[in-house]
Amino acid sequence: MNARTISVLLGAGRLFEPLYSRLMLVRARLYQRGVFPVFRAPVPVVSIGNLLMGGTGKTPHVKAVCGYLCSRGFRPAVIIRGYGGRAGRGPLVVSDRRNVHASPEAAGDEPVMLARELSGVPVVAGSDRAAGSRLAVEELEADVLVLDDGFQHMALFRDVDIVLVPAVNPFGNGHVFPGGMLREPPEALCRASCLLITGREQVSDAEALGLRQGLQELCPELPVFDSKVRAARIATVCGKPGANAVPPAKVAALSAIGNPEGFSRTLEKAGIRPVLVLSYPDHHGYTVSDLKRICRRVKASGADAVIITAKDAVKIEPLVEEMRSAGKDIPDFFVLHVEAVPDSGLWRHIDVRLSEYTRKGRA
Repeated sequence: MNARTISVLLGAGRLFEPLYSRLMLVRARLYQRGVFPVFRAPVPVVSIGNLLMGGTGKTPHVKAVCGYLCSRGFRPAVIIRGYGGRAGRGPLVVSDRRNVHASPEAAGDEPVMLARELSGVPVVAGSDRAAGSRLAVEELEADVLVLDDGFQHMALFRDVDIVLVPAVNPFGNGHVFPGGMLREPPEALCRASCLLITGREQVSDAEALGLRQGLQELCPELPVFDSKVRAARIATVCGKPGANAVPPAKVAALSAIGNPEGFSRTLEKAGIRPVLVLSYPDHHGYTVSDLKRICRRVKASGADAVIITAKDAVKIEPLVEEMRSAGKDIPDFFVLHVEAVPDSGLWRHIDVRLSEYTRKGRA
């Protein structure tokens, strides 16, 4: 779907925007007042979510939060819905503390990517987050849960509610779905416990200050932190885990994520300027036909290799192996792994909220 078509659809959707916005606000109030049931897990829950549809950097921040919790001696587990897979309500154990048990087709691309990259952290997929939470605690021995994309999932109580706000185009076109890309009106941010500006490295100090001031005016009682996303390492597809690699000078960039522009900016920050940029819709399920088409375009562009995201790698890796086993001559594929680097204030915020959990006697 091209940009013009999307623009036309969003324009038509603005007729229904006021109704949808009102419904979302009413829904939130019903949860807050206890009209709709809210499940309280037997361990603390850290939610990471957003207001804007599309890529805001949730996955690297889930990884960063899990890493921090592990460093503090916790045993976290990730609870994730899993788009594009067959998990349904679940719960599906994507990984335990030792092995990955599910494919992208079964669980979705993001759960499998997290399972591969979070060594020692279980990942449980399924739309029934309460059931996933119980399984993670009772069978996988988690003592804290990290809820991926959880801001709108108010049926599960959270002790830390982190909402990501992208530094670039933080509110899209300013309209709520179906007239825009906002999931809820901006004032919904105020029910979070803190706001985290992501992609801080992509804007000037003045732009970041303006966004921070706007957020603090909207939700004056919430702390606002910054976070940067940076390239961590580059590896080969089908290469040894953890091995660093150096791609050739001429590469093509390929992604099927919510924010392909962010991927391009991260590549540029890492000193990589692709001669060709290819993007597919978020969560696209690649096929061998897709890969053949991609390889033809890469060859025609003069690129010697393809660089992809870690989320794409879980789906592309088996296709690369299949084509190479069939004797096909295809370019090398490299994976850019990124990491989130939040302000230290975010870690202090998490520590305080978890300490409150313990003092209240829920631990």
